[in-house]
Amino acid sequence: MAIFCLILILCSEFIIQNGLNANVIQTNKLNFEELEEELNNIGLEELQTKQEKEVMNEATADFPTLMSTISECDCGRYSKDCTLGWYRNYCNCLNGYADRNGTCTKCDCGKYSKGCKFNSTTYKKECICKEDYYEKFGTCAECDCGRYSRGCKFDLTIKKCECRDGYSPDRGTCKECDCGSHSKSCKFGWIGKICECEKGYQNKNGTCTECDCGENSFRCSFLLNGTKWCSCPPSYAQNNGTCSAICMVPTDCSNGTVCTKGEGGKHFCECPPNFKGEMCEISVLCEEIERMCRAMDAVCVLKNSQAYCQCPPGKKVDLQSGLCTDICYPGKCVHGTCEVVELDYSCKCDEGYTGLHCDKVIKPKPNNSVLWTVALLSVNTLICVMLFAIFCLLCCRRK
Repeated sequence: MAIFCLILILCSEFIIQNGLNANVIQTNKLNFEELEEELNNIGLEELQTKQEKEVMNEATADFPTLMSTISECDCGRYSKDCTLGWYRNYCNCLNGYADRNGTCTKCDCGKYSKGCKFNSTTYKKECICKEDYYEKFGTCAECDCGRYSRGCKFDLTIKKCECRDGYSPDRGTCKECDCGSHSKSCKFGWIGKICECEKGYQNKNGTCTECDCGENSFRCSFLLNGTKWCSCPPSYAQNNGTCSAICMVPTDCSNGTVCTKGEGGKHFCECPPNFKGEMCEISVLCEEIERMCRAMDAVCVLKNSQAYCQCPPGKKVDLQSGLCTDICYPGKCVHGTCEVVELDYSCKCDEGYTGLHCDKVIKPKPNNSVLWTVALLSVNTLICVMLFAIFCLLCCRRK
């Protein structure tokens, strides 16, 4: 019980600093005898162990000395009232003065301030300024960034503006700042508007514009006059807005192109119509239908400046599916072997089968040898009978 009471007494300073004036100890009401009597009433006999008594004695040993050092409360000639705390005075000062570590000190932030105080930790002056004013070297100075600002403050002598969305500080005023739909941010600098653009876009005269120098470029940007500039690796140079390979001899180029002089005195492959690429190796016509050819398992073929999809050997386009299918697929020839003949097929049928797909059975021919024998014997017999009759008739006439 005694320890708990002592803790409450030692914590009174913290309570005073947080505005709980009910617990403030006034100088004229301080009574050492009453406090000592109160401690005695609590009774040290309540401490059950020797260790608890020692703790209590150490905690109360310096109490009279501490109270004697702060028994006087004086905030100086400019104070209205003084309140005594455990470790310092608390001052209620006249107008134009503020409490600075227990003394009323002059505190003035100018005619545009609403209040002035000293920091309780650093003891530095802090100004509470009116609207559109901010502290500058201990005085409330005008700080206005225009109608599109959210706030204004001073960093030493430099005015700092906090602007609304779509606006940015420009010489102390919030101004509209727009770099287009492909920008990340917009701000003003000494050279004008500065745009941070999305990938693939660069600042061109204050607007984020598409900028691409090809897959072989290091960087793409625009000069101050709006001209596109490409940063290319060795063996490449800017040509028609892209980083193109430099050719040294005519054999560096393909598809019948020639190595000709281009931008900046460099030599590049001059591609014929419908061809492109570093060395003119890409057909523009085939590139247009390449996806379709790949989808049908075909390859692009150029013939007479025209491109078409051609199936590989042994395949042809199926009109129903539109895909390249095997000319001789399993089951094409039911009872035979399928053979590719150019873009068609031919079935070599097994014995006993016929037809386009070898799916028809050959009917067996009837055996007519007996009939021919019977017929031949019948004819011979008839002839013999007729000869014998003629012979008999001739014999009868001679008689």
